[in-house]
Amino acid sequence: MKLKKILDLDGQLWSIHGQRAVAIDSINEVTGPKMIITDFKGALTGVEALTSGKRYADAVIEKKLRDNGDTEGATHIVPMSIRKKVAAHYVYYAAVGADTFSYYWELANAQKDHCLVVPFWAPVLSVAKRYKKADAIIIQKSTEIEAVVLRDQLPVRTVSVTATGYGEADWDRVVSFLNSELNQIATELEFEIDQVVWFDWPGKTEMPSIAKHFETAAPNVKVIRPKSKAAFIHGAETDANLFDYLKFASPWQAVEKHPAKWLFGVEASLPWVAGVVLAVSVAIYGAGYSWQEQVNVLGDQADKKLLAYGYEQKLTQIQQAAKEEHPFDFDQADERLVRSLHEATSHKSIPQMIADLKASANPKIQVWKLSWHSAKDGLPEGLKVEGHIEEGLESSANLVESMVNKLSEKGYKVDGQSFLSRTNSNGFELILVSPDV
Repeated sequence: MKLKKILDLDGQLWSIHGQRAVAIDSINEVTGPKMIITDFKGALTGVEALTSGKRYADAVIEKKLRDNGDTEGATHIVPMSIRKKVAAHYVYYAAVGADTFSYYWELANAQKDHCLVVPFWAPVLSVAKRYKKADAIIIQKSTEIEAVVLRDQLPVRTVSVTATGYGEADWDRVVSFLNSELNQIATELEFEIDQVVWFDWPGKTEMPSIAKHFETAAPNVKVIRPKSKAAFIHGAETDANLFDYLKFASPWQAVEKHPAKWLFGVEASLPWVAGVVLAVSVAIYGAGYSWQEQVNVLGDQADKKLLAYGYEQKLTQIQQAAKEEHPFDFDQADERLVRSLHEATSHKSIPQMIADLKASANPKIQVWKLSWHSAKDGLPEGLKVEGHIEEGLESSANLVESMVNKLSEKGYKVDGQSFLSRTNSNGFELILVSPDV
């Protein structure tokens, strides 16, 4: 089940189709399951280091912002990440006016199909994992620039600056100030800003990217500006690269406790996939082996596991929570299972991946174990393939290289390769990443 993306930024709604954006007046113009990626009408963002634990993080942050005069009236704190580093919990958050938060909560509830609300800044966390050496992620939204400073892929500070004009001199002033702020933070935290990742969006003002101006202002900083494909806004080609940022948006970044988040996660997960997700070992060598039959075996095993888990009962509970429009809490075990299920099913179907693997593998390659590898230890999520070849080392290496090349031609990425030489048998393991990722 795919979610259609709607960008809600600076008071304008955009329907996002891959590398294309079209302005819309209402989210109701987009039918079916959808994901609203929103800035909550210009909410304040920040990072707070809490030494008192994370249990009352929302209340502590809300009080501090109110005491400092940063917010007025009732405020809802939306935590986008809470990670512990040394003796403190670092909370990366958005401070949303209570009325505004209620508006989006009710908006999601009013939809006939799945509707998830994702904070605009939440994908930063996934971007940080992708660009591991980045010291900051910078997002230019028209005339506004927000920077998230990272340490070990962890948000530790935020900086916001605004361009008041549209001339070269004003842009130079803005990036100079931004560079100064980043250097000051780096000095305080005792490290250097060596690399930043830059995303931009023209907005209603059609503001051009000023990444080049930042490069001039910070000549010692490597600026990475991802741009995978040509992009279009209202049919006209654009240099904006925020589309690449939006690819990192995920259902799991949606507002916590909203039942729509978990309802989508469970309903979108094809039950038979659980057998693969839960790392069911599969012996798939032998002259008479049927690949399709093995997929069916995985399905039977998955059904049994889901029956033991109480899948249908859990789904009923979430559906009831959504119907009654009240928050729903998953325990950690539930969350891990549903996340894993959705990770697997949100990409190219596993039967298709297995079929492509079979078609690309020489008969001499014996694959003895398949499992779903969740993203960790710097490796991506994908189908983990383990096997061996009873040939000499050079011949075995050539056979694996040929298989990898054929898979690459089909659009797959192959990661985490390792090759182990054993007596009379050469083992290998790799992670097959779907073209959809």
